[in-house]
Amino acid sequence: MTAEEQAQWIAEIVEVALEREPAELPSFLQEACGDDAALRHEVESLLGYQKEATDFIERPAYEANATLLAGEDRAEKIGEILGQYKIISLLGEGGMGEVYLAEDAQLGRHVAIKLVKAGFGRASLVRHFQREERILAALTHPNIARLYGGGITPDGIPFFVMEYVEGERVDVYCDRHALNFRDRLQLFRKICSAVAYAHQHLVIHRDLKPSNIRVTPEGEPKLLDFGIARLLEDETTSVTEQTMTLAGVMTPDYASPEQVRGEAMTTASDVYSLGVILYELVTGTKPYRTKSRRLDEISRAITEQEPPRPSTSIAKGSPQSAIRNPKSLRGDLDNIVLKTMRKEPARRYASVGQFSEDIRRHLEGLPVIARKDTIAYRTSKFVARNRIAVAAAILIALAILAGLIVSLWEAGNARRQRDVAQRERSKAERINKFLQDMLGSAAPEVRGIDIRVSDVLGEAVRRAKDDAVNQPDVMADVLLTLGRTYVSLGQYPAAEDTLRAALGASLKANGEANLTTARIMAWLGLTLPFQNKPAEGETFARKAVELLPKSPSSTPEDLGVALYGVGLGLIGESEPKAAQPFLHDAADVLKKYLGEKHGYYMASIVMLAKAHEGSGDRDGAEALYRQAITIGQNTEYRFRIYLAQAAAFLGSMLSSKGNYVEAEQTLRLSEAVYREQMGDSTMSVGAVLQYLGNVYLAQGDYAKAEAELRKSQEILAKTLNREHPSTLTSTALLGLSLSRAGKAAEGEPYLREALTMRRKILAPNDYLIPLTESALGECLTIQKRYEEAEPLLTHGYEGLKSLLGDQDRRVIGARQCLAKLYEEWGKPDKASRYR
Repeated sequence: MTAEEQAQWIAEIVEVALEREPAELPSFLQEACGDDAALRHEVESLLGYQKEATDFIERPAYEANATLLAGEDRAEKIGEILGQYKIISLLGEGGMGEVYLAEDAQLGRHVAIKLVKAGFGRASLVRHFQREERILAALTHPNIARLYGGGITPDGIPFFVMEYVEGERVDVYCDRHALNFRDRLQLFRKICSAVAYAHQHLVIHRDLKPSNIRVTPEGEPKLLDFGIARLLEDETTSVTEQTMTLAGVMTPDYASPEQVRGEAMTTASDVYSLGVILYELVTGTKPYRTKSRRLDEISRAITEQEPPRPSTSIAKGSPQSAIRNPKSLRGDLDNIVLKTMRKEPARRYASVGQFSEDIRRHLEGLPVIARKDTIAYRTSKFVARNRIAVAAAILIALAILAGLIVSLWEAGNARRQRDVAQRERSKAERINKFLQDMLGSAAPEVRGIDIRVSDVLGEAVRRAKDDAVNQPDVMADVLLTLGRTYVSLGQYPAAEDTLRAALGASLKANGEANLTTARIMAWLGLTLPFQNKPAEGETFARKAVELLPKSPSSTPEDLGVALYGVGLGLIGESEPKAAQPFLHDAADVLKKYLGEKHGYYMASIVMLAKAHEGSGDRDGAEALYRQAITIGQNTEYRFRIYLAQAAAFLGSMLSSKGNYVEAEQTLRLSEAVYREQMGDSTMSVGAVLQYLGNVYLAQGDYAKAEAELRKSQEILAKTLNREHPSTLTSTALLGLSLSRAGKAAEGEPYLREALTMRRKILAPNDYLIPLTESALGECLTIQKRYEEAEPLLTHGYEGLKSLLGDQDRRVIGARQCLAKLYEEWGKPDKASRYR
């Protein structure tokens, strides 16, 4: 064994030892080191292990017991001042650094401070810590320990300050509180929500384990220690660092097969680790059986053994486990857990969100994605492992004609299954290579440290378009995924461009009668109405509704999205009544398939409410909006975006009814959630600020109205464009607010711009045109330019009356403006006609 191999082997033993229980440690060291006294001495030295010590325990980043870790250097840290923080005590030590409890003198709170550990390659660890600080700074989620800041000690050691989490590891918490089956799964879904959030920000954890998940006294899980997380945007690490397996960084019991083999890791690796954690939470035991704790044996088990079904392991679990009924695991939950732990990443759940969603569906008695392996698949795996034995069996079977026929049929079926699997695997590998190459170009050394997710997405789209020339089948799926990501971020221009490129690639590779093509059309149906192209969006969505039932692999979710797109397009075409049946059907399908707490269902009832509102059924609309808000307040973090949407529309409607106090409160709720979920400068925030400006305008608070409307117009002009209908609404309202505030000369250009563009882009019978004419006439009246104002006010009033009827509040307002014009102009007879 070379010196390098010896050092790696020692590091492997140390890391595993740090995970062992006190009673296990002596036997583990005996198994790992055998009769090699020098090896054991070196390991014990690194552990700080004394033979008389019997209380050696595992030490994750925040474990509050550091007795055996205390040394001269660490003792010197106690009492040290780092900026506003005073170090109180050592909390624990991980493979990468030491963690101290400190007091924040300014805010009077306890924090955790993490410093690079002395030795073990300080230079590489400094880079690692700098990377970890960037990772944590990008993550803001209620179930992820927060990053407060960072700096450099006087000794030149990087440190960063994190939320101090009081609590206990998740498995201990579940047992000590005797959580039942459902409670454990619900708690686990919160953990999944945090990991899914990290994945959405291009971060994989790579070291998920119970000791990195703490549960607070309030029962909230906190995901800790992104100490070995690989920031997908950061490819500056060496190949050796990227492919580290058991060398003192990763915890082997929770490592995926690809981690153990030193292969590239993706989000599927975290899915696997979560599956192992869930296995332990519901059974009280680990999934793999080994004779010893030697790392090579653990590695073999992970890469070669198939874990037993959880329902068969439960009786052998921890005596503290509250899960004692194997029947509660049989069937769907067995399949869910085992799907996460499949050896091939492509056969696991596509995402942590999909994994969590399957758990939810299981809890609610709905059909799940996970299924048992087919006979053909298990047969092909058996053949791959036992080629000689199978060949002998086939030779014997040749003597029997019936056996020959059956064998030939099954062999043909296995080949077909293998061919399909090979195509899908090849496709998955090409997609993964694309992502690796794309994210590699986003390295901070190439693009700068402050790289944004939008930069990565933009680069991904450009590369995918180029690659679509030679790989249209692969890039169609990639571009669809990227397009959907843009939709979720509210970046509709980029979404449209990306989805159109996806459609071109899919039509080239697959033709029209294809599931990927149909899905792309459905998502174009969702996107184009936000691009002021509702008719085209409706056309795409209707085509998707036609194509999806013809694909055996399509899901009710696909159909629900397409139906929703049809309804959205019809609303954009001012056909709210026609939109209602499509949105009603979409809501029914999505509720049945996904459950009422899913975001897509919430979105469908919000738009159904919008259709009712547009049809004049404001009471029905209000009830649906409030239903969506109630659901949103009790749903997953990632679906709160639809709570914001419902609150925005309800607030706008309440304002139109004159209920300004509740309207403002509801809109502020929407604004807060949008900012929390999407950032401060998105189209959705711009729209809510527009609604708020209108509330203040209606109440005569012109200063507040101007402030909100200026921000709204600026945001919408950047995220959409200056000529977009939504931007023009903010432009017109800003002009009107300025006019009524006594700054009519300043407001006039805004109103003229809005009127010019609305006449250009809107249908001739759109009520917004006469409404803007009336507003401009009011602005000119304030400036005493009565001759210019009269034709605008007259035409505006007549147009609104013909479109909206005599009793509409906007018609009444236009009539009052005419009366005021003639009164100020000294024409009382004409003024009396409009009183």
